[in-house]
Amino acid sequence: MFRTIALAAIASLALTGCIKHEPYDHHGHGQPGGDNGRTDDKLLLVKQDDWTVRYMGRKNVVYEDGSNAVVELFQMNCSGAYNLFPLIISPDDLKNVYNNDLLDFFEYEVGLLQNDAKADPSVPLSDLGVYSGKEKSVEFGRHMHGTWLLYVPELDSKLNLTGKYAELEFTIEEEKATEAFARWYGTYHVYDGYCGFDITISDADANYLYYVDGWETGPSVSEQMTQERDWLYARYADGRLIFYAQFLTTEEYNKMNVKQVFAGTWLTPTSDTIGDVDWEGVELEDPVAYAFEEDGKVMLRPWTVTFDNGSVMTYHSMRYTRLWYTDNGATVNWAFYNTAGVPSLPANMDFIPGTRANSAPVVRQRTKGSVHRDQLKPAGPSRVRKWTEK
Repeated sequence: MFRTIALAAIASLALTGCIKHEPYDHHGHGQPGGDNGRTDDKLLLVKQDDWTVRYMGRKNVVYEDGSNAVVELFQMNCSGAYNLFPLIISPDDLKNVYNNDLLDFFEYEVGLLQNDAKADPSVPLSDLGVYSGKEKSVEFGRHMHGTWLLYVPELDSKLNLTGKYAELEFTIEEEKATEAFARWYGTYHVYDGYCGFDITISDADANYLYYVDGWETGPSVSEQMTQERDWLYARYADGRLIFYAQFLTTEEYNKMNVKQVFAGTWLTPTSDTIGDVDWEGVELEDPVAYAFEEDGKVMLRPWTVTFDNGSVMTYHSMRYTRLWYTDNGATVNWAFYNTAGVPSLPANMDFIPGTRANSAPVVRQRTKGSVHRDQLKPAGPSRVRKWTEK
């Protein structure tokens, strides 16, 4: 199962209760990219005027392992509902990706949910973003500034839409960039002594998130990143730039639908290997590497992780990768997007003088497969991990 995590990898939220789900029917349901759950009779959506959702603002949370995160907090009052499946999307994505077809949006996301539930029925639905109708609050990972739409459709015991839903439009104001945040703007040459390329860092969300344009582009790679999205996000924390694993889009590769991800790799005796040493799949939102300044030089260093099974791994590089699963999700397969190498970690990042201006990349066209699901799903628990800096 391709798993997604909405906050930092070590986040662990306690959700109220575990919802038992029954097998769902297959009358076209759960097939994202096909009819997206539609039957011959189009489901009628009915907004419930007596269901309310309120945005309560941001909240700092501290988890049992001592880690912390910032979440968006909402209150729900959906009396009489069975299961609730909260989703967030921007008005632009709803218009440009779904043609403002709310049912299409709901059914696509519910189709992905059903596929995940089928892949591993032992996973509590709370881990997949489904809440009991009695739940009064929900926490999403911190979102970028701008206007957002929160929808709360109801699901029955078979994870099918009932047609009932609540909605809320809310706005998050952008902060003013601090000097410490803005000092990372600019173009850097990243290299390990053997290969490298230039990356440009610009503001995505002040004091929180950057765009990183140029990773795996230029003369050092054999295939340019000319997809709908060839820039990455990087987080800002404690004065450092944090690169993390991300889902980018779904694409066809060798006649298969595969996930395109940006993820860390670890080194085996014969090659780089994508993902986790325990073969549970790439954990999105995991930190992979961090950049920091020391004695006037900027360096890029890998993260080391100790898994809950005792395995220890230090990332060797970070790459665009095609990822798919076989044998009912038991085996992970990958293919690097570019055949040429990328800088190994650790690496240097040399600032190119005169490039400090904040110049964000052009926002690419979005598709259903590229709307970032981690921003659609509520924050959920992940495996216990201990992170150290190499």
